[in-house]
Amino acid sequence: IYQDITLQRVLDTDDTLRQWRQEVKDGKKTAKKAMTIIAQDAEGTDVHTWSVVGAWPSSYLVAGMESGSDAQSYETITITHDGCSPA
Repeated sequence: IYQDITLQRVLDTDDTLRQWRQEVKDGKKTAKKAMTIIAQDAEGTDVHTWSVVGAWPSSYLVAGMESGSDAQSYETITITHDGCSPA
């Protein structure tokens, strides 16, 4: 059994992660995917890469959305998977 992976990013107009979570909730068998996670430094340079197999989002959360606030909102996704290794 592998430990879940939790990722967070600033919320933008890309709805891919939310849609992927919805596929899981809808019971679609194609929801498990192979994926690559790329960590970047503050300048946007790739510093590390992982390959993940049998990945599916077990949790999806949007936080920081408050009316009248200028604060950035974030989306957090928890990935459950069948294996992860450096690429």
